[in-house]
Amino acid sequence: MKKLLLAACALCLTAGAARAELSVRGSLIAYWIPYQVIQPAAEGAETLSVSGVGTSGGDQIEALLDFSGQLENRRAGFRTQLRVRGGTTFGTHENVLAWVKLFDWMRIDVGKMKIDDNYALPVWYFPTLDMFMLKAVRDNDLFSNYEANNGILLRVTPIKNLALSAFLYKQSALVQGLNSAENPYLAKEDAKRAWERIQGTIAYTIPDVGFARLQYFGTNIEIDSTTHEITAPRLEAAFAYTGLKNLTLDVGGKYTFPLKDPVLYNSTSFTETTKPGTYQAPHMVSIGALYEIKNVGPGSLLLQGRAGVSFWGWYQEPNKNIRRIGPEVRASLWPAYKVDTYTFQLGTTLVYQSDWIAYGRTQLRGGLGYSAGLSVQKTFAPGCGIIAGFAYSGGEGIVFPSDGNYTQPSTADSPGKLAGVFSVPVRFAFFF
Repeated sequence: MKKLLLAACALCLTAGAARAELSVRGSLIAYWIPYQVIQPAAEGAETLSVSGVGTSGGDQIEALLDFSGQLENRRAGFRTQLRVRGGTTFGTHENVLAWVKLFDWMRIDVGKMKIDDNYALPVWYFPTLDMFMLKAVRDNDLFSNYEANNGILLRVTPIKNLALSAFLYKQSALVQGLNSAENPYLAKEDAKRAWERIQGTIAYTIPDVGFARLQYFGTNIEIDSTTHEITAPRLEAAFAYTGLKNLTLDVGGKYTFPLKDPVLYNSTSFTETTKPGTYQAPHMVSIGALYEIKNVGPGSLLLQGRAGVSFWGWYQEPNKNIRRIGPEVRASLWPAYKVDTYTFQLGTTLVYQSDWIAYGRTQLRGGLGYSAGLSVQKTFAPGCGIIAGFAYSGGEGIVFPSDGNYTQPSTADSPGKLAGVFSVPVRFAFFF
């Protein structure tokens, strides 16, 4: 289906090139870490000072090209993002998709996509220092977006200010017959699980008041011999208040349903296995705010922050005691002051994990993690600037994350200490 839709869009754009709208945007971003100090977690180990270490993974330069096009009547179009990292890694970025509008009130997107229609606040991002600090609150904590490598998104707007959406993470939910002859079992189960993981959303905008959203996530289970991760089923609800000028206050909650005796599929042996027990992923409540105060001295003050707590997760095997996941609290505050062509930004993050028992693991001990950073940005022209700053992360019992997802805390017998990391990064960005 994806290939047919891409071909149809390409044909439409080619046949009506004189009536098509095409655009190309891009960016070039370079990172450096002139200096970094690492305090090892092992007691008595020597502190390490490093100069000119480049960036995480060695990806010092990143170039991005964003191609998009649509017919003049805006009935069909496409978007393709290509990225080069470190001068050697080439691939697609977040969106490689085609779309068609069957009616003015109905649109279908097919392909790789990351679409943030239901975000009320700007995407959470702190240039330069973000990768060196604990990512306590992520964008999807408030309300989840649409993200898949091979998905289908249907959006309908039956009346003004009301939007309905249905999202499938895999196209196999609709095209299982294409592979059924080669592997009937895998095709059938793949399609079944794709439908089970469906994401449905209702969003309504109240003019001069706010933005309300409600969505359902179907079942999604990833379980192996040692870990059990359940991201669904759940209900999400959020409301963003925009009634005051320059203020956006967004509050969201996620209520997860218990899942009893989930069925696992083995694509190698083509067998099904029932995992006895009841699984309950933690519930979550989050809040975020963005407020701009203009005419503060010669510039303006931008206040932004987020906080969230997850709680009441557990797992129980037959004839055994309940194994619980303790609550976790996360908070971040990122105020910024803009004056002329300069922006000064402060970042603080705090993460607390209580003692907890992970699915399928032994008892673990929680801890406290924290980060702080300061950056200065100089803008030379619209879309062009340089940012420099410093950041420090440390704590007890929480392993420093590199991808925004916390690794497991230390065991009850060995609390452990988060290695202190002090970084001085520099970032140059050019957009066109």
